[in-house]
Amino acid sequence: LSNGMLTLTVSGENGGISKIRFPKYKSNDLKEEITLDSSLFTFIIPNAKTLSIAPVVNRDGAVTSSRVLEISGAKVKVEQTYTLSDNYVISCRYTLANLSSAPVTLSNAVITGGSIAPWHMISGDKMRTMSHRMDFMSANGDIEDIKRVYRELYTGKLVTYKEGCDEGGFLSAGALSSKDNMQIEVYGEGERILLVARYDNLGKGASGAAVECLNIKLGLDADFGLEI
Repeated sequence: LSNGMLTLTVSGENGGISKIRFPKYKSNDLKEEITLDSSLFTFIIPNAKTLSIAPVVNRDGAVTSSRVLEISGAKVKVEQTYTLSDNYVISCRYTLANLSSAPVTLSNAVITGGSIAPWHMISGDKMRTMSHRMDFMSANGDIEDIKRVYRELYTGKLVTYKEGCDEGGFLSAGALSSKDNMQIEVYGEGERILLVARYDNLGKGASGAAVECLNIKLGLDADFGLEI
């Protein structure tokens, strides 16, 4: 199943998504598309026995997996139907049918949100970092869209989006020394965009974070007693 931005591989064995591919985004070598092995939307019933698995069907913009389970002597058909919107949203509909004449009770049934293994993404020219989550902008967006997102999101005292926080093209590592706040700015143009966060690794890092957490726990303002 694909919409040009996401390509999903659905497992007939457990009904979940086994692989996610991002056609528009490249891995570290800039040659291969980013592909993630995953385990999303699996439907699990403890002690259920799989009796049959139907081939995965791709029809009318939707993919459906179907299998028949034996649960406490009864037969239950489980269908999972996946659709993709025009962005990166995945929708899954679950349909259960009792194929036996007697009622059946599903105990401890679990629909997993699943997990995605960490992957590498490129930041700037050579810097690489590990991430468990990636939020993608529309292909029609540009750096101003990204700046707008951060500008609207980080308006507090502790973390603030600030344009022009460089000093003549240079960023001073000690500008926020002994401070407990952090400044965020976006640089670049076109396809090369760099997100910069400047902070004191003790202030906004371990010690400052400890005070901030204590304030929240005590019902105080998060920045109480902190140097900003």
